[in-house]
Amino acid sequence: MFVPVSGWYCKLCDTWIGDLHCASVHLKSIIHAKRFNTFIEENPHWEIEWLSDRTRAFEKSLKEKAAAAGAATEEPVGVGGGDKKKTKGLTIAFDRKTDVRKVNPIQSMMTPPSGDPGLETDGAGGSGSQQDSLALDRKLFDEWQKTSLRETELSEEINNLKGKVIQKLRKQAVVEMGLIKPDSNDPSAQRYRSERDRDRGDHRESERDRDSRDKRDRERDRMDRHRDRDEDRDRRDRDSRDKRDRERDRMDRHRDRDEDRDRRDRDEDRDRRDRDEDRDRRDRDEDRDRRDRDEDRDRRRGERDRDSRDKRDRER
Repeated sequence: MFVPVSGWYCKLCDTWIGDLHCASVHLKSIIHAKRFNTFIEENPHWEIEWLSDRTRAFEKSLKEKAAAAGAATEEPVGVGGGDKKKTKGLTIAFDRKTDVRKVNPIQSMMTPPSGDPGLETDGAGGSGSQQDSLALDRKLFDEWQKTSLRETELSEEINNLKGKVIQKLRKQAVVEMGLIKPDSNDPSAQRYRSERDRDRGDHRESERDRDSRDKRDRERDRMDRHRDRDEDRDRRDRDSRDKRDRERDRMDRHRDRDEDRDRRDRDEDRDRRDRDEDRDRRDRDEDRDRRDRDEDRDRRRGERDRDSRDKRDRER
């Protein structure tokens, strides 16, 4: 046996929820909150879009209802080119609650309007059409009266049933309060006790079901919290490892840069020493060559002086 029930559906979590209590618990859960925050971050204007879609759908439904109402209230045109306004004279203004009071459009089309000069005939023909119109109006009026009487009777029966239900509820309330002890032989009292016991059993069963649902929800929330805590711990550990790796890479880069700088400095110092040694060696070579040239010049000068003295001595 299938029993129709109502439920709630969460589009974010793709979950069906049976009652309002579970729905409120689901809305307060961590998973739904996370998914809702993610949805808001990805769709910051979701509320405006939802309102605009809802407004467009509401306007569309209003237009469809107006079109359907216009099609339903549209009057047919009479046969033989009769005027549409004159066919309305045959109808009687009835209440809109019942379908019995509506005039048959086929009958209104086939009945010629009274007072139309194009369709009136002299003599017995005109009086016959008027009599048909009066008979139709009388028939519709009788149907309207019957429907009104039926509605009056139905309203009286409904009021009587309401009074009986109110009296029964008051009696049950008095019995529950303990002011009147129910008769054991009274069938209504027995039925009331059976209904009360059944309601109490259903209430206890619903309480047990709600407690079990609450327990499952708490267990699920606890597992979700543990999983979230484990995920947070893993994320922190991963972040710390990544931070240590980045710091180690940074220190390695700094050490390599320092080593490269020291190596360049040593190479520059060695090149500088080599250049200084080459310059000193060139200076020493130049000094030695200069001394050699000076000595050669002095020797040649001394030889010339000696030759000149020898020559003067020989001449003298």
